[in-house]
Amino acid sequence: MLGIPCGPVIEELKQAVDYSSETEEAKIFNSLNLALRDIAASFSCHLLRRTVSIAAGAWLPADIAGVDAIYDSEYKYVPRERGQRNISGDDRRKYYISELCQSPLVHRRGISIEKGATSFTLKGTALDASYIGEYIRFAGGLGFYKLATITTIDTVFMGDKLINEWFQVRPEGTPKLGLCDEAGDDLVATVTLDYWTVPKPLTDKSQLIPLPSSEYLFLKTLARLLRFKENEGKAQSYTRDLQAAKEDMMAKNLRYVCPDFPEDSSGNTQGWGIETYE
Repeated sequence: MLGIPCGPVIEELKQAVDYSSETEEAKIFNSLNLALRDIAASFSCHLLRRTVSIAAGAWLPADIAGVDAIYDSEYKYVPRERGQRNISGDDRRKYYISELCQSPLVHRRGISIEKGATSFTLKGTALDASYIGEYIRFAGGLGFYKLATITTIDTVFMGDKLINEWFQVRPEGTPKLGLCDEAGDDLVATVTLDYWTVPKPLTDKSQLIPLPSSEYLFLKTLARLLRFKENEGKAQSYTRDLQAAKEDMMAKNLRYVCPDFPEDSSGNTQGWGIETYE
C-alpha cells in the first residue's frame, strides 16, 4: 500500500482557504508538515515502520517516533515505567530510555546543501569519520537524515536550499536505549527493534504522504490554517469529520505483527512466538 501524492491535497487546501500565492502555498506546506508530524507520532503507521539491530546503551535512531516491539531470540522486552526498577512477581525483561541527548556531537553553522541532493559541503572543520551512521538535522527543519559518509546523507534532501546554515549531528533529544533483566538490573544485550519513524517533511507536490489515507491529514491541516486565519468557529465545525476521517485512516492501516521465531527439531516454536499489537 503506497502513500498518496501530496499535490492534490495541497491544491484542495489552497481552494478551501483561498490561497494562491507562492508565499501562501509555503504556509500550507508548513501547516501540512506540522499536522503530519502530530499524526505520525500518534500511531504505528505501516508506511513508516523500520527494523534495526541495536545494543543496550546505544543511541536510538534520531527519527524514532515510537516502538512496536523490542525482542531477541528468547525474550520480548516490555516498556519499563519511569523510575521503576522491579515489581515483585514481574519476571519480564524490560526496555527504557536511559538518557536523552542534551549536547549534540556537532552543533554549529556552516552547512550547505541543494534541494534534491544527497551531498553537502561544510565550512570549517570536516566531520569525523566516526560520525558515519549518526543522524543529522539541518537548520530548523523537521527531518532527520543518516550520515552515509562525512559529506553525504542516505536519502535525498527535500528541504529548501541551505547556505551556511546551522546543523546538528546526533540531534538534541536523541534517546538512548536501556535494557534490564527480570530482577531489574541493567542488561548488556543486542536486540531487534521494530519501530516507526517521524516522516521527512513534504516540500514538493510529487512527494507521497506516508499515511494510509489523506482525508484526516487534510482536515487537520485545514483546521490549523483556519485558526491561523482567526476562524476558530469554522475550525471547530470539522470536529465530527475529523473523528470519522481518523477512524477511516486507522482502519486502512496494516496492523503490526511481531515476527515468528524458528522451530526446533520437534516443531516447537522457540522463544515467545507471535504476538500482535494494535
